[in-house]
Amino acid sequence: MSSCLTLTSGICRGCMDNVGGIRKLYIIELDEIDFDNDITVSTDGSITNIGASTLKWYVFQPNKNSSNFAETINSSIENGTIYYEQVITAVFGKNEQRKRNVIAELGKGETVCLVLDSNGKYWLVGEKDNGCILGGSFTTGTTKGDGNQWSVTLTVQANAPAIEVIPSAGSQLETDLATADAAC
Repeated sequence: MSSCLTLTSGICRGCMDNVGGIRKLYIIELDEIDFDNDITVSTDGSITNIGASTLKWYVFQPNKNSSNFAETINSSIENGTIYYEQVITAVFGKNEQRKRNVIAELGKGETVCLVLDSNGKYWLVGEKDNGCILGGSFTTGTTKGDGNQWSVTLTVQANAPAIEVIPSAGSQLETDLATADAAC
């Protein structure tokens, strides 16, 4: 059996300087991105730009300390398969018609998400021909102090782990994200 691995380094223990949670999501329709032509990848495999022209990203700001991004590695030695299930759970407080309408639109198709984690790192969730699918729920609690909120899940079964996105200074992506932020 030939080796399938192309390891060139290991993983050393890092500093204890990370935190959990997500700050924001940037969401775009899957069909808006031309994965073959609109994505610039650096030599280390991270993405430095998405989009040759202005793309319309929408910013979603979840409640603080409420939301997360998880990636599960699913492999089968019997079948010789592996995939990565990526799940974003974002909680948005206060049910209202405008929010309901946006969530209903998210359910009509597949999306690509940029997750901005609490460490200031962006992660691309979704890939060519394989976007995130909406799930989730709305709940209102029993007492006045309980939540009145949407818990939105965006899930994709990807062929590879999420890729870090490091927008280059002056890139189209940096401009597009600033435009999305300005709308909030």
